[in-house]
This record gives sequence, C-alpha cells and structure tokens, in this order.
Amino acid sequence: MIVPDEIAMMAVRKRILHVLDLYQLSMAEFAARGGLRYPQVQQVLKGGQAVTGEIIQAVIACFEEVNPFWLCVGEGAMMRKGEQALVSSPMADLLAETSGRVHDLLALTRSQQEMLQKMQREHKQMFDCILRQREELLRLRAEREV
Repeated sequence: MIVPDEIAMMAVRKRILHVLDLYQLSMAEFAARGGLRYPQVQQVLKGGQAVTGEIIQAVIACFEEVNPFWLCVGEGAMMRKGEQALVSSPMADLLAETSGRVHDLLALTRSQQEMLQKMQREHKQMFDCILRQREELLRLRAEREV
C-alpha cells in the first residue's frame, strides 16, 4: 500500500527528472555537477530510495532558475521570475528555512565525520604506542631475569 508521503516523494522525483530532461543532463552528469555520488542519485531517481534533502539541495544549487517551492511542493511556476519566484506563503517561508537548516546539518555531519576519523587515527596511534611500550617492558623484564 502506498502512503501519502511516498506519493509526494514520487511527485518530487518526477519533477527532478523533468528538470534533468529540460537541461538535457544524465543522472551521472547531475551527480557530478551536484557533488553527489552517482549510485545514490541513481537509486533515488529510479525509485529505490526516498528523495533526500541532499538531492533537493543539489537540484536547487545546480539549477538556480528552478523554483524550489515548485520542486518540493509542485505549486507555482517551475522557473523563478526574478525576485518573485517563490510564492509568498508560510509554506514557502518554511521551505526556505528548512533548506538552510538541511545545508547546515549536512555541513555539521561532514565536520563530525572528519572529527571521528581524526579521533580514530589518534586512538590507533595511542594503541600502537602502548603496544610498543608493553613490548619494551617485556624485553627489559626478560633481560633482567637473565
């Protein structure tokens, strides 16, 4: 059974594919242009995974003429018309705010991943140092016993 959220995501997926067709870009070209991994884009746009905020952000960043409100909600004009591209409504305001927050969260997640990787490297270095010290102590103890 398809639930309303799945129907909405299918509609967003179709709008993204429509944009790619309009700009004559393949999924691989869009992935490269948007800084995304091709397998991720392919799975999302072929229906294997839900449309993510990262994909929507990439569409908005790559195709600045495309109206984000139309992309996400399906209302209004597909293309922006100067400064009045977004319909002035609470939904449009929420979309703009959410879009910014998604971008911030993605940056924070990347930062946390880098910090975790650094901590893992430091942990390994400390562990290796402890092992070397242990080996040195065992060697000294063996020398003393002789």
